[in-house]
Amino acid sequence: MSVSSENGLIALDETGHSWRIQGGSWIENALAPLPVPVAEIKLWAVEYFVTYDNTAWSYDPTNGWESIGPWPGGASPVSSTTWGTLKAGYR
Repeated sequence: MSVSSENGLIALDETGHSWRIQGGSWIENALAPLPVPVAEIKLWAVEYFVTYDNTAWSYDPTNGWESIGPWPGGASPVSSTTWGTLKAGYR
């Protein structure tokens, strides 16, 4: 995966390390290791990413990666109920 930023091209490799181009050479970014496998990431923006289960993560230099909850545009888990069960709750 790669993104373009004000610092140029930034890439994420298959081992979870992020790299940037500086002076024509690749330099590894000083981020803590990812808390999930790269294969589980669907959106990545250097210090933020979203996994396929719609969990958003943010990077804090002091604490490392922190889950910031469900992605706003993602699906939310719900429990299903039948029409009969719903009506019974109002009797």
